[in-house]
Amino acid sequence: MALPGLLSAHPIHKHLVSPALLNEADAKAESSEWAPLFLSPHQNELFIALAERIVPGSTQAQVNRTVDLLLTVETEENQKAFVSALAAMDAESKQRFGSPFQILSPEKRDELLTAVSTAATAKSVKAKRSVAKHADPFENLKGWIVGAYYASEIGMRELGWTDESYFEYTGCDHEDEHH
Repeated sequence: MALPGLLSAHPIHKHLVSPALLNEADAKAESSEWAPLFLSPHQNELFIALAERIVPGSTQAQVNRTVDLLLTVETEENQKAFVSALAAMDAESKQRFGSPFQILSPEKRDELLTAVSTAATAKSVKAKRSVAKHADPFENLKGWIVGAYYASEIGMRELGWTDESYFEYTGCDHEDEHH
């Protein structure tokens, strides 16, 4: 399931239109023997903590597991951008508070995310191309988190999906630069 206009320039977009890959991600995410395939244990813990503060419910939706699987089939460039984004968020947390993000209090997590999201928004307003904003660590991670969350059953139900309904994305009638 893809959300119209959502993150069309973000790498997760191409995965959201692939039901087979999303079904595989769901099946693997449910496994009791799950272990990260791409992320290190530290990166996985950091990503879980970030995802839960950015989109509450991400842990229950197993966003980390879906993103981890999608990253295994992603380009090397996008893999590096994702890992760099995690490292940048970790470094920012250590610089501001002297601690990794995962062990910060909820208030300090929110303070850090507010600061980086405000900076990211200011940068994206100045950006001429939508692709440029995804080079920003916060925007990059947010794109993966939001995309994976709203592709999950929990996220789709939050948007109004029921067992009797489905979403269909038929594409956009706008020219490429107007998505």
